[in-house]
Amino acid sequence: MSRITGNGFPHLEHTPSPRTARRGLVAAVAAAATLGLLAPGASPAGTDAGGVASLTAAPHRASTPSGATLLASTTTVTGLKAATPLYKRRPVTKDRLVVVLLQNSTHEETGVLLADDAQFKTSYFVDMKAWLERVSQGLYEYVPVGDGVYKAPASDATMAETEAGCPGSSPSKDADAFLKGMGLESGRDYDTLAIQMQNDGCVWSGLGTVGDPRGKGGGIWIDPGSVMGVRMHEFGHNRGMQHAAVTFCPRGKMTKCTDQGGATVPSPLGFTDAAVGYTAVERLGAGYILNSQYRYSKGTGTLKLTPAYAPRSAGGLRALEVPGGKGYHYVIEYRKPQGTFDTGVSRAPGIRIYKVAVKNGKPDYIHGAMVRIAEGPTEWGQFDPGESLKDGKLTIKAGKNGLVTVSRS
Repeated sequence: MSRITGNGFPHLEHTPSPRTARRGLVAAVAAAATLGLLAPGASPAGTDAGGVASLTAAPHRASTPSGATLLASTTTVTGLKAATPLYKRRPVTKDRLVVVLLQNSTHEETGVLLADDAQFKTSYFVDMKAWLERVSQGLYEYVPVGDGVYKAPASDATMAETEAGCPGSSPSKDADAFLKGMGLESGRDYDTLAIQMQNDGCVWSGLGTVGDPRGKGGGIWIDPGSVMGVRMHEFGHNRGMQHAAVTFCPRGKMTKCTDQGGATVPSPLGFTDAAVGYTAVERLGAGYILNSQYRYSKGTGTLKLTPAYAPRSAGGLRALEVPGGKGYHYVIEYRKPQGTFDTGVSRAPGIRIYKVAVKNGKPDYIHGAMVRIAEGPTEWGQFDPGESLKDGKLTIKAGKNGLVTVSRS
């Protein structure tokens, strides 16, 4: 399922190839329009490129702002009484996934990759399944259709498009015809289709339909040499997630903010890295946080957040939502590596705050933007102990080990 834009066609998002990222990101509307989902000349609103970076290359700040008062890890948790929640988790959902390895290689290296169905069975139904189990806390799961992974021949049209540069609509037609030949129909027999194909002539390494955050199904197109983070990026789009966004507010003052790209956001939608999970706003939008792990509070006080990716059995709050100014709220989470998971934040752990628009009483989590208060190579959106966000009478202050204080004066 994909979100339908004003022109009546599915909305697409893509991950740029490393080559494209190095030379400057280029819009891929024309490429997306040829994938068999858009009419010729159609321009899907919001189709754009996302940045690629590596969080692990950024050292963490060692200092605390001058004059800051640190909150002790033993601070008593008080206040922030829960109000009527604005969020509800999704029901347990099983998404039927079929992966097609389209044999459209024009050189040996890609041909070897596309012939290795065992590799993709492990990648999709072992590695990705384990990652998604942790991210969604068991609320969303991909299950294979039959064997799960199938090798399909490429038509003459697909080979011609591949040799000419970036494949167009023919790969989708080939995959559809192949699956129908097996008696498999979209919607009736499977929900999500992943096509692995040679696309090294494209400006993107992955492309995905932007779907219903609380639904299931979708489509992705990925080069076989792409890393797992690209798959997580595109499957995020299937669940309505956008390219991560940042609002830069120097020194935490919300009156002087500018919008930035999301390459510093710890999410596969930010820097295409499977070493991190989705953000709190992405998980809230998709329904991946348990009701007991979320709190909406109009009050003041101090509480301790549990690391976002601590085991489900650990309990604790993973997302705190508080009112901001008129028409928006703030969502707060605590990111810290948990064993081998979310290790991409190892050099920049800490509190993170996201600004979320509220329309007709409903928070628009999916389009939330991470608040960043400083720039530089060591800045990845973390609020170190003692750092604050100030918005009118509201102050959100980070403490140690997941402590956060909300005050109004």
